[in-house]
Amino acid sequence: MLNTRFGAQPSGAPTNGGFEMVRLIDGARYFGPTESVPIEVVVRHKDSPHQRKAARLGVKVPPIRSDTVADVPPLFARIYHGLWIADCPDCRGAEFVWLDEPYFMCANCINAKVGHKWRQVVLPANRAEIERILLVRPMEINCNWDRTQSPKEMRKENRDRGLPEEMI
Repeated sequence: MLNTRFGAQPSGAPTNGGFEMVRLIDGARYFGPTESVPIEVVVRHKDSPHQRKAARLGVKVPPIRSDTVADVPPLFARIYHGLWIADCPDCRGAEFVWLDEPYFMCANCINAKVGHKWRQVVLPANRAEIERILLVRPMEINCNWDRTQSPKEMRKENRDRGLPEEMI
């Protein structure tokens, strides 16, 4: 059975050094393992944690439009246990990143400090390279990256653990 949370492959799937291969997951694939689900469908759904918190605060989660995106410095995406996420700079919450729609709405504070507007998220320009390096690691718990780590350092970590430098 497919574990959609961490994207583990079903038995018989390709392996990497005897372990089932890991896939890196973004929000669209977490909530829609067979097809991409837009961020607004998840965040603005009436039963989402975002909407429940917004209702308690007496605010609404807006649709993503140019006038509903805050004019503030963007957030930087990172990978935590194989999941693309971004951290809220205001309350220290974290949310999934949609790679095709890099916007952020915190389920904890509903981006209150920026008027409940969406924040933009920056993905690394070398995202594919970072993913190739992490994909050889056999366990999600070891699939982590933030912008302070260079690909050179990550490859060394892989070599030090007897793993290939990256997926080919």
